[in-house]
Amino acid sequence: PTPVQVVDSHGTPLANITAISTGGHHSCAVDTTGHAHCWGYNYSGPLGNNTRTSSPTPVQVVDSNSTPLANITAISAGDDISCALDTTGHAYCWGNNRYGQLGNNTTTNSPTPVQVVDSHGTPRANITAISAGGFHSYALDTSGNVYASGIGRVNFSRAPDTIGGGGIYIGGGGIYIADEAHNSRIRRVTS
Repeated sequence: PTPVQVVDSHGTPLANITAISTGGHHSCAVDTTGHAHCWGYNYSGPLGNNTRTSSPTPVQVVDSNSTPLANITAISAGDDISCALDTTGHAYCWGNNRYGQLGNNTTTNSPTPVQVVDSHGTPRANITAISAGGFHSYALDTSGNVYASGIGRVNFSRAPDTIGGGGIYIGGGGIYIADEAHNSRIRRVTS
């Protein structure tokens, strides 16, 4: 098969793209104006357009008031979620949240972006990179700490003792592993 150019609903080629990512069943891109666009399967809302209607052409990612998500510098499409990073170092995710992978301290799906927060509900700041996966997402901050959410998550928390549901935590001077069967058993594996 020959690659085809991605076009909008009017047949106009998607242009001026600075970032692109392909997930399990959808794709997302960021344009030079800092707006995000996604297209593909949208059952849990990973297109971020406040619907659950799939689209073969790019739709603009909007907040719950239908205002376009702005000042986006990076985007990551996962299996059924998407995450984006803005110019102020804040991260946003949307779509399937069955395992808490959106990083907003809930397990409620969202068809619009929600801000990634810490365990107290404070927006996570100073994020420099994001990555959406199957049932998890990751964020990297300016201090080199990695935060994870979802299956094998740490709820975007720096404190190793807040690991829940099993997982790996990198930061705070080491790498820590939580036993999924015994969430309270946390051990440091390196420094």
